Amino acid sequence: MSGLVASSAQNVQLREQRLEVEWDLASEKDLVRDQTERFSLTDVEWCMKRIKNLVGSFAFIAALSLSRLVFGAPSEAELIKEAKISKGQAEKTAINKVPHGVIKSGEIEREHGRLIWSFDISTPQSSNITEVQVDAMSGKIVSTQVETVRDQAKESAAEKTEKK
Repeated sequence: MSGLVASSAQNVQLREQRLEVEWDLASEKDLVRDQTERFSLTDVEWCMKRIKNLVGSFAFIAALSLSRLVFGAPSEAELIKEAKISKGQAEKTAINKVPHGVIKSGEIEREHGRLIWSFDISTPQSSNITEVQVDAMSGKIVSTQVETVRDQAKESAAEKTEKK
């Protein structure tokens, strides 16, 4: 009888071990299922759409920047069409700002997002140039600056470098 008891005890022990192994396997399966179910298909689809939108946005910005380089800045004729104030009107406004001045040069340009007429005006007893900027949309003076000979040389050198 003692052999039966020993055999029963072994059977019980074997069952317990088998239950522990089955429990461990079930826990592993749950863990794997939890890991794979963390991201549902809709979550993955949402992430992929976000990535696709970001890549599209970057491509659009790059194309926009590249087109600006390829096509360059608008021509003087295009800027003149945009202006509400003619060159003649802007010249009168600028020359009134510098008594006894003579306009040496004038151009239309976009500076800091604003369309302006820019005039270099010399005065008789001075080697300095007064730069007067007139808003091409309103006709009001935007800026007046006196440039020394040294300033003029720096500006000329910068323009030559910019054209290259």
